[in-house]
Amino acid sequence: LSVINIFSSIFYLGLLLTAFMLYLTMELTPASRMLTQNTIFKLASLKGEPEFQPQKFMTDIQGIVFYFEGKGADGAYMKVMLTDSRQTPQTPTIYLAKRATIKHTETGLHIQFFNGTQLSGEKTQFRVTSFSHYNLMLPEQIARDHQISSSASPIYMDTATLLHALDKNNASASDVAQWHFRWVTSLSVLLLFLFAVPLSMQVKRAKTSSVFLVALTIMVAINQAELILFRKIAMDLLPWWSLWAAFTCFFLLGGYLFYLVHNYGIMRIRWRKNFA
Repeated sequence: LSVINIFSSIFYLGLLLTAFMLYLTMELTPASRMLTQNTIFKLASLKGEPEFQPQKFMTDIQGIVFYFEGKGADGAYMKVMLTDSRQTPQTPTIYLAKRATIKHTETGLHIQFFNGTQLSGEKTQFRVTSFSHYNLMLPEQIARDHQISSSASPIYMDTATLLHALDKNNASASDVAQWHFRWVTSLSVLLLFLFAVPLSMQVKRAKTSSVFLVALTIMVAINQAELILFRKIAMDLLPWWSLWAAFTCFFLLGGYLFYLVHNYGIMRIRWRKNFA
């Protein structure tokens, strides 16, 4: 029997797996990513209060930047600064307070400032207002703005949405890179088949593990080459066809190894002892 006849059933299974990989990368993976992110945002909005790290700015809420130095024993934030640029991004309103508490209510986030100052306006309209207690409400709609749609990013787009984005004259490099990367990733199943057949044709009683090391090296090389080129294309540093060029090079190399095994038999990887 020829090598093609021996591995024909595995090749047909590879075709089925490739078809499944196409469906997975084109439809299921983007939908699962979008569902995961939206679920995280929903769970975060149900928390009693947002969590921040000391000495860090928080920009998760659009137009709001929160800073604090630490937390007190009662859980209140100490030495707080908050900038609110939702209405006037050029001249945001600044709140400085010795302590503040943040609670999640039915209508949104309720921030209470204690013993602080409000800075607003600019130039001749600049105002400084001192307060002992100040309430600030952030509507619930701000949290809802984090819900991701399929058109938010190429990684969340299904096939129809991605094709629609590519039809536009100003299609981004990320859209183009995502489209070709999905195809190359799926077709890599058949690419690995070309390498798997020659590497699996080993002597039954062979105890060498070099073939497994070579197989792992090839898999990592293909995967990393595709990822690197995908990122370069997404940043518009390389043309889209560079991904297919790398795929073609690996395909020709695998096809050549397959040809050698088909015509000359088992490939052997030997280590020479006492090599000088």
